[in-house]
Amino acid sequence: MNWTLAITAAAVLAAPTFALAQATPAAGRTGDAPSVQRVLYVCDRAPETRRAFQREHGEIVFVTAEEVLAAEARGDQWTAPRCISAAEARRLSLLRSQASR
Repeated sequence: MNWTLAITAAAVLAAPTFALAQATPAAGRTGDAPSVQRVLYVCDRAPETRRAFQREHGEIVFVTAEEVLAAEARGDQWTAPRCISAAEARRLSLLRSQASR
């Protein structure tokens, strides 16, 4: 077995980097708006990573920082996690910090 492949795939799938919203509202609470799910994983574009992500989550969809911010603004919900490159994740963090000033 190629251990580099196994470690790379395990690292990508084991650690979600951003949980942008809770998946479900707290049990027993009424009157709350339904929560929106937008989960991002930082992924590389290696074939091994793509196969592992597809096996765990289905179709692999990469998003940009602008697409994430637009989805948040519209209140879009994703049925499956999305991938974002490390560079776009840094950019997303920068854009969020600039917007909060």
